[in-house]
Amino acid sequence: MDCHDQRNTYSTDHGIRKPRSGRGRIKASSVVIQRNPCSSFRIGTWNIRTALKPGKIEEIKDQMKHTYIDIFGICETRWGGNGDYITEDFRVIHSGNDKSGRNGVAIIVQGKWKNNIINTYHLNDRILVVKIHAQPTNIYIIQVYFPTTNSQDVEIEEMYEQIEVLMKLTDDKANVIIMGDFNASVGKQDSSSNCLGKFGLGKQNERGARLVQFCEQLELTISNTFFQVPKRRRYTWKAPIDIRRSQIDFILVKQKYRNQVRSSHSYPGCDIDRNHNLVLAKCNIIFKKSAKRPIKKWCLDKLKSSTTVDIFKKVLENKEAKSWEELKSVIKETSDRVLGKNTLQPRKPWMSQDILELIKERNFWRNKDYDKYKHLRNKIIQKCRQAKEKWMEEYSEDIEMMMKRNNNGVYAKVKKLQYTPKTRSNIVKNKAGKILFDNDEVANRWKEYLEDLYIGEDINNKQEEYIKNEQNLNPAMKGPEITKDEFNRAIRDLSDKKSTGLDDIPSEILKNLDEKNKESPI
Repeated sequence: MDCHDQRNTYSTDHGIRKPRSGRGRIKASSVVIQRNPCSSFRIGTWNIRTALKPGKIEEIKDQMKHTYIDIFGICETRWGGNGDYITEDFRVIHSGNDKSGRNGVAIIVQGKWKNNIINTYHLNDRILVVKIHAQPTNIYIIQVYFPTTNSQDVEIEEMYEQIEVLMKLTDDKANVIIMGDFNASVGKQDSSSNCLGKFGLGKQNERGARLVQFCEQLELTISNTFFQVPKRRRYTWKAPIDIRRSQIDFILVKQKYRNQVRSSHSYPGCDIDRNHNLVLAKCNIIFKKSAKRPIKKWCLDKLKSSTTVDIFKKVLENKEAKSWEELKSVIKETSDRVLGKNTLQPRKPWMSQDILELIKERNFWRNKDYDKYKHLRNKIIQKCRQAKEKWMEEYSEDIEMMMKRNNNGVYAKVKKLQYTPKTRSNIVKNKAGKILFDNDEVANRWKEYLEDLYIGEDINNKQEEYIKNEQNLNPAMKGPEITKDEFNRAIRDLSDKKSTGLDDIPSEILKNLDEKNKESPI
């Protein structure tokens, strides 16, 4: 190979390759016109065995940042209940039992994709569905965790029936991705199967044959059996003492969307102290910006300080407003400047960077030096316990000080100690019992329900014309003018911590307006 050829080659897992296309001359200029640009969409699944151990979620988030995973499905969280919350730049959606300690699945969405979630469906502790806004069609992510080989065949068949029902609820054009731990070995492709690739691992067992049959029935492909990679990038589970390696975790996609997957295989280099490997698929999917953006709230607790209130009023007094729209803009600008917006607090504030570094070091020595790995593992458990106890002592001291000062914020501070899982799912069923995922269909179903509820009352075709402007109102229909005392009393009697109106200005801010703007004729 001459010098010129060496400069135009690159190294891969399969050896040295030449690029398939390109110019021979290095100095040649190039102009690239991008048509139908696609986002590099990364989706992965991992059986983590448990998320109850201290630092486990922080470790997962760190792996997502390191591997640039957009959507991450995890099995065996062992969390109790259903929940949906945001931590830093991640949205965590989980589905579990009434009590923690068994099964559980979750989907973690990172970055811009977390704002594109349309709906979620927490079916049970083994199946979770998330609908995501994308182009040219929406994406349905189904995270599953199948029973182990020790379970009865009835449980397996029940799982497949539930997934089949979910598939029927999606649109024919919908991009459906099913991923998770299937606890089945599918082996390599034979001549009779189009859903299985040539690059599986091991021999097909009975559960694997059932999975292949299910994929053929619903026209799905097992993506991580279609890419030729070394065997170390195929296995997803390792038996204790490394006596056997199997491929039992998969990412399934519809056959019509098979070309969207650029690569799909396991990543044994990623380690979170578990005997399962991460399975990651890189896809070409167009990101569609969501019209709805999360609204950050102002730090209204700062208004409890008289100094902050005085500054707030003084800034407002120095600004002029000739209309309600201008006044509303002035109030919002002043609130941004003086109060600022709330920031998300970490769910485990006691977790330090030192502990995270120890976790990385422990994972490094796991397969190299067992004694050192074991020492670091025990050290991490001890450090987590000490950090949590220290944080709890300081937090309790703050609560005691607030109680001595009769501070009303003590109740909210105590409430933060207990996490109550809450979901954001708004799915409903139509009259036929079919589950509705689309927001427009859900809204129409509520409209239909209310119309049936108030049947007999004329609520649909009112002939009255609603007056939007007081100037168009008949003088005879006008009531007495609102006095200044009535206006001030109405502002003063507003309840705190309530939803805002169309102007998006909370009552706490309206109560603290300066006298100049209160008396303004606008």
